[in-house]
Amino acid sequence: YMIPWGPSSKFYNFLTKCCHNSALLQTFHPITAQAGNLTVFAGERQHPDQPVQLDFHFARGSQGVTHWHGLLQARTVFLDTPHLALDCNSRESLTATLEYVEENTEADQVLVNFHKSRRDRGDLLRAFGFLGFTLLRPDHPSLPPWEDVIFMAYPMERELWPPTSD
Repeated sequence: YMIPWGPSSKFYNFLTKCCHNSALLQTFHPITAQAGNLTVFAGERQHPDQPVQLDFHFARGSQGVTHWHGLLQARTVFLDTPHLALDCNSRESLTATLEYVEENTEADQVLVNFHKSRRDRGDLLRAFGFLGFTLLRPDHPSLPPWEDVIFMAYPMERELWPPTSD
């Protein structure tokens, strides 16, 4: 189950209430970045405080493409967990997505979300936990007030001090 991003989706409505700019969430630039099998599309950011929609496409050869739909809001990237997220290539796509976020944004964390009723919920919890994600409480202040969605957080590893030149 993927949370839809269209104008009728919960996440879209939550963000437009917070940001007061629904047009921003629908405007995409062409390819923003390519790295290996990963292609990133990004919405146009009108103002630094506004969210930007991100779409990560990971080419899996003859198996097609894995999509991680996301949104950069302040210093957090929200990602919808795609179907078949646990297959080998989807894990590789998540790793590439996390690397892109760490190297190309100022995000402090990535939050993945998936519907509580997914059949693979237990497997997702274990797999994301193994990768370093932690489960967030439903009442966490960074989250929309949804009762039917699970969120897990991955902290970005940032250097605390700038590199020194010796």
